[in-house]
Amino acid sequence: MYSGLGSRVFRVEVLRSTYDGMRDVVEGLVKWLARNIGVDGLPYVIGVVDKYAKSLTRGLYLAFYELARRSQVSFTYDTEVEVRQLLSEVVGSAVA
Repeated sequence: MYSGLGSRVFRVEVLRSTYDGMRDVVEGLVKWLARNIGVDGLPYVIGVVDKYAKSLTRGLYLAFYELARRSQVSFTYDTEVEVRQLLSEVVGSAVA
């Protein structure tokens, strides 16, 4: 499919029983997703969910990191670098 940003391939998974029983609905949803491509090249609804899922995951990671740090857990250098990077993303998104 051409999205305006170049060719894109989307993988859509569905159980065979669902597809067999609701073929028209499944195919209609796939076409709808294809027609609703956002500026990032993803279907808009998937882009929105992806954004919030990443934000939630980032927040949980930082919360668990802080709990572990307060419990005197030692972290590797790589973990410390990752946390600094995530914190800079949080600050950057708060400013934007």
